[in-house]
Amino acid sequence: MKSITVAEGIGMAVVLSLAGAAAFSLFIPTNLIIAGLALGYVCYLLLRTKERIGRVSVIVLWAAVTAAVHIFSDSAMTFLLIQLLMIWLVRALYFYHGVIPALMDLGLSGLAMSAAVWAWLNTHSLLATIWCFFLVQALFVLIPKKLAGKANTGEAEIVSADRFDRAHKVAELAVRKLTQIH
Repeated sequence: MKSITVAEGIGMAVVLSLAGAAAFSLFIPTNLIIAGLALGYVCYLLLRTKERIGRVSVIVLWAAVTAAVHIFSDSAMTFLLIQLLMIWLVRALYFYHGVIPALMDLGLSGLAMSAAVWAWLNTHSLLATIWCFFLVQALFVLIPKKLAGKANTGEAEIVSADRFDRAHKVAELAVRKLTQIH
């Protein structure tokens, strides 16, 4: 599978900003628009990752967190920030091998939110706001997957025929990759 490009990210920004603006013009509630755009983007990321493990769990976790925030918070800003963190978490888990690139992506997510706020304050256009947000998000592909030399991925260790043992080792490998500081 080819890796994601900036041009593909810009295409997603166009699609999502048009979808968000169209949903807003149909008087769909703001939280539902935010959730729909976030879910669409998370699904896009999951479809484009090379990793195959945990996709259903990510969607279930996203749905549970989204429902909990919707029930327990009246703030659209809180809802928006939680969705932003969920997007970041998916990218951190599926696209990076280490803490530093994941933190760089968190900074990019903050920059995307800042660009969206700037667009809203200057244009009062939901289309421009969503466009700016996802346009900056498209730059995540420029963050290196890891910042050090070739590390032992541990993939050769996963040879057990027992499914549970294999799943356990894959989970340990994922945690090890995520917590490595490069």
